[in-house]
Amino acid sequence: TVKKVAVVSTSCNTGCDYSYNNRSSNITIDNNDPSGVYCFTGTTTADIHVHRTDVVVRICGTADISKIHLKENARVEIVDGANVDLDELDLDDNVEIEIFDATVFVDSDASIEGTITNHGSLSMNDELTIEDDATFVNNGTLTVNDEMAVEDDATLTNNGSLSCSKKIELKSGSTTTNSCSMTTSKELKIEGILNNSGYIEATKKVEIKSGSTVNLFDGSMLYGKDDGKIESTVTGSGSTSLMKFDDKGEIKSGGSLNGTIELCVLGSYSNSGSINSPAVRACDQVYIATSSCNPVGNGTFTVLDSDNDNVADDQDAYPNDADRAGDSYYPNQNGFATLAFEDLWPGKGDNDFNDLVIQYRIHCVTDASNKVKDMIFEYSVIATGASQRNGFAVELDINPTVVSSVVRTGSLGNSINLNANGTEAGQTNTVLVFFDNTNDELPNMGTAFVNTVKSDPYSTPKLSSLSATFSTSQDASSLAINPFIIVNQERDKEIHLAGYAPTDLADQTLFGNNADRSVPGNGIYYVDENNLPWVISLPAAFDYPSEKDDIVQAYTYFATWAESGGLNSTDWYISNSGYRNLAVIY
Repeated sequence: TVKKVAVVSTSCNTGCDYSYNNRSSNITIDNNDPSGVYCFTGTTTADIHVHRTDVVVRICGTADISKIHLKENARVEIVDGANVDLDELDLDDNVEIEIFDATVFVDSDASIEGTITNHGSLSMNDELTIEDDATFVNNGTLTVNDEMAVEDDATLTNNGSLSCSKKIELKSGSTTTNSCSMTTSKELKIEGILNNSGYIEATKKVEIKSGSTVNLFDGSMLYGKDDGKIESTVTGSGSTSLMKFDDKGEIKSGGSLNGTIELCVLGSYSNSGSINSPAVRACDQVYIATSSCNPVGNGTFTVLDSDNDNVADDQDAYPNDADRAGDSYYPNQNGFATLAFEDLWPGKGDNDFNDLVIQYRIHCVTDASNKVKDMIFEYSVIATGASQRNGFAVELDINPTVVSSVVRTGSLGNSINLNANGTEAGQTNTVLVFFDNTNDELPNMGTAFVNTVKSDPYSTPKLSSLSATFSTSQDASSLAINPFIIVNQERDKEIHLAGYAPTDLADQTLFGNNADRSVPGNGIYYVDENNLPWVISLPAAFDYPSEKDDIVQAYTYFATWAESGGLNSTDWYISNSGYRNLAVIY
């Protein structure tokens, strides 16, 4: 069984106005007695009669009682762990019974008026009738060892397990909602409203009578192991539900199936009503898994893999493309990382790190083996605090011949020579040049610099892209980027991140000049005597310094981070108190 509603039980340890332990003599609470909570503990063998309003009877422990009789507005609570054996249950209108995680057995017929809520195990040894205007909610286990009827204007809600040994009748005007398991060993007759999102089974026939309303939701089942007769409208919503009849199925005049329903009839079949698409008569189109609510299910689970790449369509971002299956992003799907450059290397410059500021995101399209088929860069030049016409590129540690094509939205001039596949010519590794002139990426508004002087007009950055497709999918580990700028369209003058080597086309005689303290033989590149770089890379957006304002003055812990080689103060750029000087940040 499945308990879909978690509740906290009351207790006889608190909240009791009057307490009775091991009560054996009958008790009557009438209008001369006070209202309040009457608690029964130990072993109770007394009949309980409540003839006044505003009384709560709380049963704890064990009770073997001939009768509980409640008048209007009285309430019974049977708490966690209680065990109650009851010969007769007599309820008037507007009474409430709540059974927590307890065991209750009722020996005789029960006609329910008012409201019963069951979270535990309730067994009815004889007929159960939910009378007009009554409400029965089952969140636990309900067992009826005879017939069961839901009368006009009554409401039955089953969120747990409901089983009946004889027929179940859902009378005209009643409303029944089932979200777990509801079964009968005889027939099920439906004349009112039935809303089913779980499993309903009748060992004999199912009759959906004229004037009734049946709604099936999201892979539910309505199963008649013998016959089924449909005289009214049945509507399916959400994922496909199943109506199944093993022996005989009839859709009578006035009967119809609408919406997402599959009707399976294994024996004789007749239809003088209608099946309206997408409803269909079939037995093998819908798969319904077995569960704690549905022990039967339907069909065999089939993995749909349209492109035969061993990734199921529902898990495949590209279900019709065998070369592609998933997506990954750096830094994430919606954010951008930042590269900020000083462009006077090997000279020192003004250290404001706004000569070229690029925000970018990398989107990798991966195959079924999680190797990269496409590498897509989305980027924006957001600031150019320099007069030089700089370009931007990245190097990948793979042979250029594995790149089948490069598509870019940036423009290239005569300073860049390309192979036929769009990679840069003359390189051992793959070099992807995005653009060779920042003025083509960020419009200049007639000022010396763009987006670095607070008093100057702002130029709105545009979003550009470069994508590289590989003839053979590549391991992600081989696609770590080595980003750099090409200074003022002088192809042999490159500026890289600290510790990153230049490409084949760089002029290595520039190392060691002016402020540069590179030692290529020792793998030391692009740092000055204080280990400060000419390029910074951040996994987030960056509030760069204003024009001519030193980053060391703008960010309190930048020098600590740079001089440690990136080991200390790794959060130097975030907006914590004391981390930055807003007066010198653009």
